[in-house]
Amino acid sequence: MLATEYDALPKQVQDILVSYDNNADLYKECVRIERVLSSVGYQCNYNLRGTIYDVKPKPKGDKFFLVNGYWKDDKEPIIEALISIDVPIIDAEDVRDDTLVNGVRDDEIFYYGLDEDEIKRIIKEGDKNDHVDFVITSY
Repeated sequence: MLATEYDALPKQVQDILVSYDNNADLYKECVRIERVLSSVGYQCNYNLRGTIYDVKPKPKGDKFFLVNGYWKDDKEPIIEALISIDVPIIDAEDVRDDTLVNGVRDDEIFYYGLDEDEIKRIIKEGDKNDHVDFVITSY
């Protein structure tokens, strides 16, 4: 990525890109960056060398949220889980880990079908929410 391309990106996107850890598994780090960018409405490509490029806004119409929280039953933490507003319109038995939903692989999406109002309701209700088996504490 050229410096001029980087400088033209919003500060929030620049901060995400700067968080890239060169000491981590490069593929996993690219997947992490791609997921975090997706949560703020951006997308990217990357190559086998772990180079991220083509960072740009996602097409309008798809929306994801990155949430934190915990499971109700055992309080196990949920950290930076990706929630999709959209529910894929395909048969459940046809969904594989590599199935794309709005450009994101199914195995990267924690939960489908929650919009921002529902996420706020789950945060407000905490353990008392009866919609899902987990509690969202922030997004």
